Amino acid sequence: MMRRADGPVPFFGGYPVSPDQFAVAIVVLTVIGFLVTAAAWRFWGRRYFLLVMNGFLSMFILNAFFPHIIASIVTGTAAPGVATAVLLYLPFGVYGVRSILRHDLLYRRHFIVSLAAGPVVAAALAGLCLLVGYLAVP
Repeated sequence: MMRRADGPVPFFGGYPVSPDQFAVAIVVLTVIGFLVTAAAWRFWGRRYFLLVMNGFLSMFILNAFFPHIIASIVTGTAAPGVATAVLLYLPFGVYGVRSILRHDLLYRRHFIVSLAAGPVVAAALAGLCLLVGYLAVP
């Protein structure tokens, strides 16, 4: 049986990130993601919405594996968020990306670029959001 991992994560600039700081970062990152997706839906048109959504979904898939599933396997512990990753992020991400691809909703090169760009943009934003969490919660 796997044990649960607790305590600070030594991540941000070599400094440990407390669970409260991490929670702030996750909330900020999630809100930014949903606001950008909603803005694309409302203001930028169908094509840009699909590009943003494809990138958002690819971030879900990558986030399910790294760090949640891989960390659980490597450490032998149930990494925080692994159940959400396996039960929500991975199925929703795969279904969405597959639907966009199957229904030919984007040109192939736009599909590939947005698929690759989602995790890159999310990683950059995650660093910024961790900084916000680090500064917001002493």
